[in-house]
Amino acid sequence: MSWMWRALFVVSAIVVGRTAIGLYWEGPSAFFNTETARVGNWREAKLRPACQIVREQPAREVGAPARPQRVSWEDHERALELSAALKCFLLTQTNAVCDRDNRAYVVHYVGDYFAKMDEMLATAARYGDDDVRAVRSLWNAPNNRAVIESLDAHIRYGKLHTSDFGRSAPAQLKPQLAQWAKATDGCAHQRAWVPVKVTVNW
Repeated sequence: MSWMWRALFVVSAIVVGRTAIGLYWEGPSAFFNTETARVGNWREAKLRPACQIVREQPAREVGAPARPQRVSWEDHERALELSAALKCFLLTQTNAVCDRDNRAYVVHYVGDYFAKMDEMLATAARYGDDDVRAVRSLWNAPNNRAVIESLDAHIRYGKLHTSDFGRSAPAQLKPQLAQWAKATDGCAHQRAWVPVKVTVNW
């Protein structure tokens, strides 16, 4: 009978491991996505390969902030990757979110972005104000400022709505989402998205 329990344990470990990897790279909604009139299937998004080059080695990008002393290499790399990817998704790939599947992918990434920021700030808070300031500085790098400005514009012009996030809208975006809840969908007046070739300054 013990061999059956061992086999069950192995299978369970594989499932949990694959799920954990998926959650890390694709976000908490990666396995629990519900399609709507505005948000499609993240698995069908063509946006990810369009920005693959900036996601592979974000730490090499010119101007990438250095790792704060108490921040792990893994967290630092993830913060840079999320920032570089969202900058590419929102700024370089103009109107990409006007595609339903791309919008689903971006919404998941936005959730991961703010969740990782909150997690790192909460960890830094255990060590004191200097560490909090260091982490805030990391999340206030040029890429991050560009991401926030672009998110504000996407919300203001109706390309991203409260309904796109369901119940998982990041707290940092709720004021803008509420303010522009009745904004007309700006995608209705935009050209269809065409992937833009990405070049990097390394």
